[in-house]
Amino acid sequence: MSDLYKDKFKIVRGVISKETSLVLFNYLQMKAHAWKTMTKAEYLGDKKIMGGYDVQVPGTWGCYGDIAMDTILEMLIPKVQEATNIKLVPMYSYTRLYKKGAELEKHKDRLSCEISATMNLGGDPWSIFIEPDTSIGEIKKGLYYAGNTKGVEVVLGPGDILLYLGAECEHWRLPFEGNICGQVFLHYANIEDEYAKDYACDGRPHLGLPTSFSKLPIKRKVMDY
Repeated sequence: MSDLYKDKFKIVRGVISKETSLVLFNYLQMKAHAWKTMTKAEYLGDKKIMGGYDVQVPGTWGCYGDIAMDTILEMLIPKVQEATNIKLVPMYSYTRLYKKGAELEKHKDRLSCEISATMNLGGDPWSIFIEPDTSIGEIKKGLYYAGNTKGVEVVLGPGDILLYLGAECEHWRLPFEGNICGQVFLHYANIEDEYAKDYACDGRPHLGLPTSFSKLPIKRKVMDY
C-alpha cells in the first residue's frame, strides 16, 4: 500500500523549477487581466474558458482546466506516481490568484480530487493547513461540518507541492495577509478505482476543456476544488 494512504499527505520540493513557476505565475496574472478586459467589453462567448470570480473564495479569480495547467497536470504524472507509488489518472486542474484578505475555509473535496496536489507558483507565501485524521469534518444533508483541530501547517515555496487525500482530509488556509499568491491544484485518481475508469479527465473528453464539457452527474460536482 502507498504511504500516502497511511500518512495522508506528503511534501515534495522542487517538482518544477522556480523559473518555470514564475512563468506560470505571470501567465495567470496576464490571463486574469485579459479576462477582466474581455468581460467588460462583452467579448467572451463561453466565459468559463478564461476563468472568472471564484465561488469558494469570493473576490478571487480562478480557472478550471486551463490548457497550460492541464498540461502541467499531465506532465507531472510520472513524478507524482513516483512520490506516491500509485498509478494515476489525471482528473483536472484548478488555479487561483489570491488577494489580501482571501480565506479558504475548512473543507474536503469531491471524488475527482482523490489524490490532490497543491502547488505554489509565486507571490507572497501563504500556509496551507491539513488534518491527517480523516474522521474530522463530515457532510450531513448537503452541509459541511468542519472539525475543530489545528491541523498541520505546511509552507510551500515556488515549485513545491503538497500531496494529500483531497476527498478525505480536511484542509484550509487562514486569512491571507500578503498581496497576491498564485496556486494551482492538480487532481488525480487511482487508476484502480471505478470512479477513475468512469470519469477520467473529470468527465471531459480530454484535458484542456472547461466544465461545460464534463459529463459528470450533477451530484458528483458538489464540493468543487
